[in-house]
Amino acid sequence: MCYSEYLGDSMEPIFRIEQKKDTATGCLIFLHGTADSGPHIGGTIRALKGSSARFPHIKVIFPTASLIPFSAHGGQEVNTWYDISDFTEDAVENTEHIEKSAKRIINIVNNEIYSGIPMNRIAVAGFSRGGAMSYYIGYSYLEGLAGVGVISSWLPKTSSIYEKLKKPSGNLSPLFQAHGDLDCLVKPKLAEDTVNIFETAGVKTQFKKYPTIGHEFDRSVLDDLYLFLYNVIPDE
Repeated sequence: MCYSEYLGDSMEPIFRIEQKKDTATGCLIFLHGTADSGPHIGGTIRALKGSSARFPHIKVIFPTASLIPFSAHGGQEVNTWYDISDFTEDAVENTEHIEKSAKRIINIVNNEIYSGIPMNRIAVAGFSRGGAMSYYIGYSYLEGLAGVGVISSWLPKTSSIYEKLKKPSGNLSPLFQAHGDLDCLVKPKLAEDTVNIFETAGVKTQFKKYPTIGHEFDRSVLDDLYLFLYNVIPDE
């Protein structure tokens, strides 16, 4: 379940869930939330989904974010994809961190393309801050991904993505967005406002809300994400 893959300037082990078939014809890169890790979120998915955590044809890769000071946690150093000032619509994002994380993730994508999986059969998804990073990968850095999945996250009004969405390329990846109505960390309205902007820009969006869920990684959300992935990366 664990292997080493070159990520720029170091050899770093990355946890993954293998496909059931001999050869993967699709790939999901799943990005964890703040203060988490790839192996932990991968283990959580296996615990929640059991044997159905493995797709027949899609490998799932779980990289771990770098350790950085996180302003929203009082400057504490945690594993997260980029710093953000707070959890409001006017939050300020650290663009240097976004760029560095994007380079690492794009390197993983390029490795998968080199192995024979085309861009249009690679998806990126994530929980919380991992979801926010997924927006950037799918709508700022890469075109033509199979899909983007975002769980319990949003983008502030200051996000650079919104300017890019005003000039869409016509090759916008479909978006699956999931959010709990009881989320006290990322208010549901933040997610709703974000989705509305993406829909207005022409992104095909599936927005699912869960009345009994807070800011958490839940089996029902995971099941819906898997259904989305089976649709955008069908078995061949």
